[in-house]
Amino acid sequence: MALTPEQELAKAKEEYETVKAQAKARYDKIKARHTAAARKLDTRRKIIVGGALIDMASRDEKVAGFLKRLIDKLPRDQDKKVFEEWDALPGNDGGSSASSKTRNDEQGASSSADYTGLDSEGSETGNRSSSDSSPVPSDTKKVLSYYEQEAARRK
Repeated sequence: MALTPEQELAKAKEEYETVKAQAKARYDKIKARHTAAARKLDTRRKIIVGGALIDMASRDEKVAGFLKRLIDKLPRDQDKKVFEEWDALPGNDGGSSASSKTRNDEQGASSSADYTGLDSEGSETGNRSSSDSSPVPSDTKKVLSYYEQEAARRK
């Protein structure tokens, strides 16, 4: 039995709507997958940079001061609250400044000199060599951070 022109048009329109809905569903699924992957990569970047910043702050008073100011200027109270009892920074008022200072001394009192080119009295050091006098005994090894170890491994 032959279809009338109206029936034929209705059937074609129904097929068109079905194919269109399927294509839109595929598009939405692919778009959601790419959005989720981008969000996951962004989160990973934030974690890595945050970890590197915290690690560097544990070894460098200038970076620790910067990080403390950054935390103090967080706009949301709920974000600030996370750091209220956090004592990972050297010189933090959380009561662990002595242990942080000891840890920094064990790693080498010249850690800030490594970044600034200044010795503990604020004088320029120029290039440091192992024969220079150092407040750290020569038999004490500097503990490398995870990021320093990874950089050394890649070389």
